Order: sequence, then structure tokens, then C-alpha cells
Amino acid sequence: MAHNAKDAVATTIERANATSEYLGLNTLLEEDNVEVNDEYIGEGYGIPTKEDIDAIRLVAQTEGIFLDPVYSGKAMAGLIDLIKKERFKSIDTIVFIHTGGIPALFACDKEIAK
Repeated sequence: MAHNAKDAVATTIERANATSEYLGLNTLLEEDNVEVNDEYIGEGYGIPTKEDIDAIRLVAQTEGIFLDPVYSGKAMAGLIDLIKKERFKSIDTIVFIHTGGIPALFACDKEIAK
């Protein structure tokens, strides 16, 4: 399990390349192809942030996709913030991977339902 951004990049590359090889895609990622930003974690694991809750609510209302407050909600909050900060170019391809965690929504139902 990755505990920092550098380890997360290495793990992501390893797993993506193994998947590519398994599927016969002949496409390999390198370190420059993966960016991990851990600035949106907040106070810690399982502790929702205001931005996290706002992102969960926004994506549910606009896309019908439910994000969890532990991982996907924080990741989306970070992505939204980086888009607002114009971190990406119009030619950039962004892949957002929803990793599940829906049961965690029930622990924050009051905050999300506001």
C-alpha cells in the first residue's frame, strides 16, 4: 500500500503496466505519465472536508454518480480545485477512477443531504 505520493506513483505505474501487458496493449507508463497529488487529504483518512462533501453533492446532482467521502470525494474535490486553478491544458486527458466506497456515504448522510 502506498503511503506517500512517490510510492503511489510507483504502485500506479506497476499496476497499470501489468494490466497493459496482460491485455496485450503494448503501452507502458513511465514516471512522467503519472501525477499523484496528496494535498487534498485534509485532516486525515476517513475525515471528510467541506470541499469533499461539496464535490460529492455536485457530482451526484449533475452526473448521478455517488462518490465516497474517504477517497473518491476528496479526489474529485482536488480535481475540481485544480481545474479552477487552470492546472490543465485543453489538450490534457484526465482519467478519474472511482474506486468505490459507497457505504461510507452513510456515515456522512447528514452533511451530504444539506
